[in-house]
Amino acid sequence: MQIKNSTQQFNTLRKKHSYFIYEGFKIIKEQQQLIISYDFNLSDEVSFSPALTIPLPPLYKKNINETMLQNLAFHIGMVELISYWKAACPPKLIIKAGLIDNVQIIWWKKLWFNGLGEFFYTNNIQVGMDDFVEVVCEGKSSFAGYNFEPNSKVLVPVGGGKDSVVTLELLKRAGLDVVPFALNARSACIESAVSTGFKSSDIFEIKRTIDPGLIDLNKKGYLNGHTPFSALLAFVTLLAAQLLGIRNIALSNESSANEATIPGTQVNHQYSKSFGFEEDFREYVARYISPDFNYFSFLRPLNE
Repeated sequence: MQIKNSTQQFNTLRKKHSYFIYEGFKIIKEQQQLIISYDFNLSDEVSFSPALTIPLPPLYKKNINETMLQNLAFHIGMVELISYWKAACPPKLIIKAGLIDNVQIIWWKKLWFNGLGEFFYTNNIQVGMDDFVEVVCEGKSSFAGYNFEPNSKVLVPVGGGKDSVVTLELLKRAGLDVVPFALNARSACIESAVSTGFKSSDIFEIKRTIDPGLIDLNKKGYLNGHTPFSALLAFVTLLAAQLLGIRNIALSNESSANEATIPGTQVNHQYSKSFGFEEDFREYVARYISPDFNYFSFLRPLNE
């Protein structure tokens, strides 16, 4: 693992860019798909508009309404934003897209800080959870939690490794109705699903696009590194499950995901695959989104 001494760059960028804003999001409904685009702002100098493109299953109108959609879209933005914030690590993060309470602010700061543990380590950035960013909420709209009537299917996120193959195979053998899911399906994801008897068309795929402005900043020497992708996947998976009317979301994270990945530290490259995150996520979702989701790792008791 390459360690960079980015301390001076970190301090310089925080002075140059003193705040980052989650301005809002836009939901465009087309005949066959939804497009959710986000509006992020780096100190009124650089704007970012990443997006998700989601196919609409035949029964989606039965499974989702505007309250659900607004809630899920907002929360996906809360984890998506960290990929753009980390380019300059502004000391203030302003939430205008929605209203969150102090408990939520603490929850999000814990996720961002731990999820960026490897990023801070590899860039030699010395910060604590209390001081790495101040979160200020200026949003006016709150997002209500909801209930829904789920079906008996199981959604399985497929990453392309052996773990998700094991989950797909075992759940199928148990006679369950399994739906493979992928965010930006790579060939390995498709091959994993096909190897367990699914067709490529059986995969429910959501496509994520990264704003090219972020890549431009990286080329200019702005900060770069690992972000908690699995946490983003967790919230996007909720949207996929909701559109399909599914309660059960079976991950394939095994026990070693709980362990530090850098010896002698608490830094865990896989933090958002850990049991600690899973517990926090389940509690957060039940309180602020819906108690009807069941998010768990099917392989948690096992190791490599």
